[in-house]
Amino acid sequence: MLLHANHLLYNVLGWASYHALGERVRALYVLQTLDSVFAAAAFYLLSGLVERVTGSIRTALLLGGLFAFSGSWCVSRSMPTLIFRASRY
Repeated sequence: MLLHANHLLYNVLGWASYHALGERVRALYVLQTLDSVFAAAAFYLLSGLVERVTGSIRTALLLGGLFAFSGSWCVSRSMPTLIFRASRY
């Protein structure tokens, strides 16, 4: 299914990016690159917001880094579950 209810924007942007490249690059690499760009944008926006509220660039970078680490930790912890589910089908 192209449009999944939980990933509407991600799927559409991934599909459009993949076809814009003329299908010369594997779809996995396109989605990984998009994920990295979105993560960097989220880090930038969160750090900017925290810096504006606290007035401390040090606090902003610390909390932004904590946010980035917690996202990768959460995904790495859930991956075995997803692999297990996929292997049952």
